[in-house]
Amino acid sequence: MNQESVAKAKVLLHNVGFIINRIDERDEARTKLQKHIESIQKVAPDNKIKKLHNLIDNLFVKENELMKSNFYETEKVREIKLVLEELRKEHSVALRELDTMKKVSREYEQLKKIQEKREQLLEKKIKKKELSEIKKAENEAKKAEKQDLRDHIKVLEDKYKEYRDSKTLTKAKLATFKKRIDKLKKELKEL
Repeated sequence: MNQESVAKAKVLLHNVGFIINRIDERDEARTKLQKHIESIQKVAPDNKIKKLHNLIDNLFVKENELMKSNFYETEKVREIKLVLEELRKEHSVALRELDTMKKVSREYEQLKKIQEKREQLLEKKIKKKELSEIKKAENEAKKAEKQDLRDHIKVLEDKYKEYRDSKTLTKAKLATFKKRIDKLKKELKEL
């Protein structure tokens, strides 16, 4: 049921209510007239006869107002009342469904927030794990670099001993070679 049909139903309900009020007024005028006629039958004074004319005129006015509305209790009117009743039922069902949908929507939003929090926590855990793995890899790389440097220093020290024993290099070149080895040892300590 869309907004347009609801609006039409409201207008129709308003018109029906207006006409029902006119029918009630007409019925009330008829009842007053009937009571007055019964009281006249018991006693017929002049003022009651004058009042009778006023009541009859009032009844005719009410009947004319009802006739102007062109709306009598016919089969069509009964069908419209049935349709209106169905529309009311559909409207109440639609309102209940709307309330249910709102509740479901709120629950969905809450579940969505919970899911987002879980995803954020998972991302944090993954980042922590990645960082710890990176640090571990860096430490392993440093260890490997230190080991390579130790091996290199050992090779250079062996060559230094070999050159010193063979006396193929001058003392100045041996001193330079020794300085290079000392420099590498210092770098090893700094790592």
